[in-house]
Amino acid sequence: MTLKKLSLQEVSILLRLQNGERVSQPSMIGEGCWRLASRVSAIRKHGWNVKAFILPGGFKEYFIDPKCPHIVEDDGQQIHLPLGEIS
Repeated sequence: MTLKKLSLQEVSILLRLQNGERVSQPSMIGEGCWRLASRVSAIRKHGWNVKAFILPGGFKEYFIDPKCPHIVEDDGQQIHLPLGEIS
């Protein structure tokens, strides 16, 4: 299966997450992102281990665990890679 390239908005969100920022729908509206969950889904499809935490009010806050930010499938097993080993 060929993955669709990440959009500029998705890349922008991924860069924030890689820098240790946490993003939520209310925080991203000012950036013109109205469907953050959809953007995060696309980022996850590219192997990024994006975690979610439910905030009061039902919004989710998304972040990447710096200890295992990227997941690669290898013969059905998930391999967690630190940021320095991603090409």
